[in-house]
Amino acid sequence: MHSPKAATPLHAHTQIASSLWNLWWITDDIVALYRVFIALCDTLFFFPETKKKLFFFALASAFFVVFKRVRGILMNSSVAVVGQVLVGEGATLAVREEDKYLRGYNTFVLGSHQDPTIIAAISGLVEVTDCVVSVRGLTPRYIPEVGDVVVGRIVDVAGTRWRVDLGALQDAIMMLSSVTEPGGILRRKGRDDELSMRRIFKEDDIVVAEVQRISPDGLISLHTRTAEKYGKMNGNGSLVKVKPSLIRRTRRQFRTFVAFGIHMVFGMNGAIWVELATRAQVEEAVALQQKMKDDDSDQEGEGGAASSAMDIDEVLSADLVTRLTTLALFNNCIEVLGKTRVPVYDRTVLAAVERCQQEGWRPTDVVLPQNKSTIFEAAKSAMIVKRQRE
Repeated sequence: MHSPKAATPLHAHTQIASSLWNLWWITDDIVALYRVFIALCDTLFFFPETKKKLFFFALASAFFVVFKRVRGILMNSSVAVVGQVLVGEGATLAVREEDKYLRGYNTFVLGSHQDPTIIAAISGLVEVTDCVVSVRGLTPRYIPEVGDVVVGRIVDVAGTRWRVDLGALQDAIMMLSSVTEPGGILRRKGRDDELSMRRIFKEDDIVVAEVQRISPDGLISLHTRTAEKYGKMNGNGSLVKVKPSLIRRTRRQFRTFVAFGIHMVFGMNGAIWVELATRAQVEEAVALQQKMKDDDSDQEGEGGAASSAMDIDEVLSADLVTRLTTLALFNNCIEVLGKTRVPVYDRTVLAAVERCQQEGWRPTDVVLPQNKSTIFEAAKSAMIVKRQRE
C-alpha cells in the first residue's frame, strides 16, 4: 500500500486558483472574492504587507468587474454564445447536453438520429436565439437583387445548368436555356448541347452575368443572353474582390478607361474584373463619350476630356509590358480602396490611379503602408468634388 503523497505547493496553488474561478461563476460578493484572492497572493508571495494587500484588492476589484461583464454576456439567454466564441469551418458546436437545440443558418447536422451533432458550415461567431444555433460569418455575404450585374466563377457543370460562385449564401445557377452561345446564336437547345456544355463554360471560368430572378427559397438564377456584355471573360485580365457593400450602384457597371486602355466590370457582388481593353470596347467608349460630352461626370469616368481626342491606335499599340503594368496598377489601387473601405466605382479608381502616376509609383509601391493614406485622400477628394457638382 502506498501512502498518498502530500500536496506540493504548486498543487496547492492550483487548487486555490481553481476555487477562485469557481467562486467567480457562483458569487456576486466581491468581499468573498477578495478573501480568496488575498489567500492566493499570501501563498505565492509569503509577505502579506498592508500595501501589497491594498494593491491586490484593487487588482481583484478590476478582475471582478471585467469578468463579471463577460459572464453576463456569455450567460445571456436571448442571444448566447455557446462553446467556442470563434469557430472555424467544420468545427463542432459545443452545447450543454441537457438542452435541446435546432440547427440554424450556416450549420448542418451530422451523426445518427439519436445522437446528432451540429457542425459549423463557415468560420464565424456562434449565436443561439431561442434554442436555434447559428453561425454569423466574419465576412458579409452578397445579397442579390434582380438586375444586378455580377462576376462569378463556375464551380460545377451538371445536367442542364452551371453552378456559379458569387460569394452569396448559396451558389447561383445558370440554365443552358439562359445562355447565348458564342457569336450570339439563339436557338433551342437539344441533347447534343447538354453534352457539350463545357464548350461554352467549364469549371473555374470567370463569367459576367445578370441576376434574372430569385426564388422564394433564395435560389439565384442568372442569364447571359446579351452576348456583347455578358459571358466568359478572356485571359487578359484579373479578378479583384472587395466587400459587396463598397460597390456603388451606377447607371453602367461596365467602364472603359480610354486613356489607359483598361476595361472594368464592377460586379455588385464585390468581384471586379479588370482587363486590357479591346479595340471594340475603346471605340464604343469614345463614341459614348462624344454623345454624352455635356455630362462632366461621365467624361471623367471614362478617362477625362482629353481621352476623346486621343488616337485609339496609340493606346492599343503600346507594348504589352506597359499595358500589363497599367493593369497591375489598377488592381493594386482597387485593393487599397477596399482595405481602406472607400466606395469603389469609376471616379475613385480613376483618382487613385492618377495620383499614383503623379507620384511616380510602381504597382508594388501602391500597397506599401505609408502610401495608403495618399490614395485614400485622393479618392476622398474625388467623392467630395462630385457631391459639390451635384
